[in-house]
Amino acid sequence: MELFDLEFYKVLLKNIQNNYTITDYGDVYCNNNKKSLLIRHDIDVSLYDALELAKIEAEFNIKSTYFIWIKSPFYNALSIENQKNLFKIIELGHDIALHFDPTEIHEKDFEKAVSFEIKILENTIQKKLTAISFHQPYASLIRSENKYIANLPQVYSKEIFDTYEYIADSNCKWSKPIKKLLDGEFDKVQLLVHPEWWVNAEVENRYRVLKSISKNRMRDEMYHLSLSGLFNGK
Repeated sequence: MELFDLEFYKVLLKNIQNNYTITDYGDVYCNNNKKSLLIRHDIDVSLYDALELAKIEAEFNIKSTYFIWIKSPFYNALSIENQKNLFKIIELGHDIALHFDPTEIHEKDFEKAVSFEIKILENTIQKKLTAISFHQPYASLIRSENKYIANLPQVYSKEIFDTYEYIADSNCKWSKPIKKLLDGEFDKVQLLVHPEWWVNAEVENRYRVLKSISKNRMRDEMYHLSLSGLFNGK
């Protein structure tokens, strides 16, 4: 049985550390190290869950890239609490990038819309983004000859897919045999990890996203209640 919990994530990181050199998207097109690995997190559901993984990775001195979906229906990346989460992730040594949803954008407006969201996120964190990923990408974006979009490396480019083995944990199912990664059998790897599958191990796989959403809302409500003074008798 494949495990998706924080203890196994630590095992995974330890094996990665033993077998690979960690790289980032700033070097993705000029990396000559044969055994190298990118860790990518598409933050679909919760920045609180993202921070949990960021802390664990920092314990192993491992750097990852966190792709933020600023139009997520599940969390507000620009809220005060989530801005704090973003800055904590940065302080732990990780990179921030854009997770962009192209599904309702006309092709002629695509790059303009991407540039707009990049500007919002960069102004929020006061730091340059390092890459762009896509939520439910068009078929034309996957293995695209365009290595950059709005001057950022795009993770679905043909060159990245041809150079790096793509391994993802979507819906708690690995896209490639995880034992091969643990044993260092791949050369270059782009590893996609979604925090919500790992942080909520106390519930069944299919309920983990719901758990993240409910925790988001509870924390947000507690924050707003604290501001209202209802907890201190005002």
